[in-house]
Amino acid sequence: MLLPAVAHQLRQRVRVAAAAAARQQHPLPQLQPHQQSCPWAAAARCFVSSASAAPNAAAAAAAPVPAPQQQQQQQQQQQQQPPAWQPLFPPAGEPDHLRSRARGYRPPQPGFGRRSSRGTVARYPFDIQYGAPKPVFLYDLDGRVLARRELPGDVFNVPVRLDILHRVVRWQRAKAQQGTHKAKDRSEVSGGGRKPWQQKGSGRARQGSIRAPQWRGGGAAHGPVPRSHAHKLPKKVRRMGLRCALSAKAHEGRLLLLDSLRPDAPKTKALASKLARLLSGRRRSALLVDSAKDAADGGEVLRRAGRNIAGVDIVPARGANVYSILRRDVLLLTAAAADALVARLRAPINRLGAPGRAYEARLAERRAALALAAEAQGGGGAAAAGIELQERVP
Repeated sequence: MLLPAVAHQLRQRVRVAAAAAARQQHPLPQLQPHQQSCPWAAAARCFVSSASAAPNAAAAAAAPVPAPQQQQQQQQQQQQQPPAWQPLFPPAGEPDHLRSRARGYRPPQPGFGRRSSRGTVARYPFDIQYGAPKPVFLYDLDGRVLARRELPGDVFNVPVRLDILHRVVRWQRAKAQQGTHKAKDRSEVSGGGRKPWQQKGSGRARQGSIRAPQWRGGGAAHGPVPRSHAHKLPKKVRRMGLRCALSAKAHEGRLLLLDSLRPDAPKTKALASKLARLLSGRRRSALLVDSAKDAADGGEVLRRAGRNIAGVDIVPARGANVYSILRRDVLLLTAAAADALVARLRAPINRLGAPGRAYEARLAERRAALALAAEAQGGGGAAAAGIELQERVP
């Protein structure tokens, strides 16, 4: 019973002795401290030893020969040598994200956005000084440069937060969804008022109605019902999303500032030719934004001329939104619309809603009436007016 174990020990000793003799004859190169923890170190050492042994053997076998023949022999040896081995681990001093003990060295993959403590910020191949005024050219509808203007940096030059844009677009699309889906349940499907067969004795499974969900033609279990898909989103996030969308168009050179978008006549062909000339070298999808639906920089004439052009949307400054801006390639903005957007985004957030606005309007009317009454009565009604003006802001 002990013979197999003794034979196994003898074979193991012979293998260890042979490996020790081989190491003494061909010593292995030493690795750097940062390379010793790499799981590929053993294979790397074996590869290096085999690669370094080949030229040594070739050099030992070489004999002194004339100069031309020696050069040819050296060229042949260089061609026979294996290619230069590239390590799978980074050199010492590289950042931690370039080191991977499980899979070796991998260069970082280029990504569109970088993750930070404030969210995912879009990266551009050029430096951007955020917050500084954004210089743009002012064009007319024929494409001529009229002047050079600077757009406010707090609206048109902010970091583009991809996570904020995603949240705002989801909020818009969910609010626009109709939600008219409906499926009938077992109580709404016609038929199935009686029991198909008796409870016991038939040999079949007990059933109560042929309109149960497991029956063909039966009602749906937990089917869709009409509902609203809208969810709430803070107004601060909505404003930030609009700033990010405008800044993205400005950073990418897809924002054109015009003095007016109003054509001479409500003709679709004339407006399409002017837009094609204005967007030369760019894609034809565009969003036109004027100050108002009845304004002089666009108005009804612009809407009648451009409502039948494919890939062109027209909205007033009040209706400018994140989804419409990101959906189209180029943003055509009038100067008056830019001023209206800046005033809209800089105004204080109304956190009271429509009831709060109505309450403030009633307070303003009350103040005006009390001021008139105080002026009519002289100084005597001032105290009473001050008592009446005491207000409680909800």
